[in-house]
Amino acid sequence: MKRLLWPAYRRLAGTAAFRRLRHRPGSREELHAYWREPSDPYNRPAAYLDKHERSLLVVDLVARHARTDDRILEIGCGVGRNLEHLRMAGFTRLSGNEISEEALGLLPEAY
Repeated sequence: MKRLLWPAYRRLAGTAAFRRLRHRPGSREELHAYWREPSDPYNRPAAYLDKHERSLLVVDLVARHARTDDRILEIGCGVGRNLEHLRMAGFTRLSGNEISEEALGLLPEAY
């Protein structure tokens, strides 16, 4: 597997929201419960509807290393913003998974 998103990871790793998540201890069940219903406003599904510059970064990184007919799976796709930007960039074999029912409910409305 190619590490396409390492530049984005390094860029975001310094943000306060990322540090809070990174140091969040917990069991698998606690982590799943958090992502099903995030308690902080930074990770609520609606917060992902308007961060298009992040999706443009993802498209740029993926386009450098993948062909438009490569299969792409986004784990934790949220409301589908990154997948929609990839689709608009010509990528055709896209899949995503998400455990938040709120995010899944917003996905058809948003994209």
